[in-house]
Amino acid sequence: MKKHLLTVIFMVLAFAKAYPQQTDKPISQITDPKEIVQEFFEKFHEQDTTSLKTMFLPEAQLHSLLKRGNQLKPSHDNINSFLKGIASIPETVKFEEQLGELQVLKTVNTATVSMPYTFMVNGQKSHSGTNIFVMLRTREGWKISSIADSRVYN
Repeated sequence: MKKHLLTVIFMVLAFAKAYPQQTDKPISQITDPKEIVQEFFEKFHEQDTTSLKTMFLPEAQLHSLLKRGNQLKPSHDNINSFLKGIASIPETVKFEEQLGELQVLKTVNTATVSMPYTFMVNGQKSHSGTNIFVMLRTREGWKISSIADSRVYN
């Protein structure tokens, strides 16, 4: 019995060592644009606008194309308005942007990350579309310069 218990403890410790807990890296230490986007959505779902703001260039823009039936409506906004909108979502509203596969195109100092998505509100599909993040490498690391998205409402 004692030998069996020691074996179990050893295995648990070995597993813990092999798979250490992930710690949040500062945004400036993330070197992969794909990871920046993944971190963006984590903070987005948490409504952590303070962390989100650090991920953007100060003059960053959001461009959208909304499609309802046959109508197309383009819009654009600055990132501060976008962040205020995120902060204003009531706690009673549960939202999730379910992402498809992320596609990355990266050069030395520029990157785009695009992916299809489905946006859920309180467990129901609100709309779907495609997101495109444009990023630039700065002295502080990768920063989002713009986000373009399409929103298709069925």
